[in-house]
Amino acid sequence: MRAQEINPAKLAMLFRKEFQMCNVKEGETIAILSDIATRRDFVMASFAAAEDLGANIYEVCVNEVPSWVR
Repeated sequence: MRAQEINPAKLAMLFRKEFQMCNVKEGETIAILSDIATRRDFVMASFAAAEDLGANIYEVCVNEVPSWVR
């Protein structure tokens, strides 16, 4: 089975919609949790979306892939 492909040009828009559904407002803070296997384009798209909404964003990256995804 092929992994679902996502158009990189639409990633920031998808994260923006997700943040809007979470009711993120200007000036609020978002924290995203990633690991060493997280796609960097997802992280960068989330930062772009947060900036677009006027929110602050931080990434917390753990140093190994969690056991539940192995």
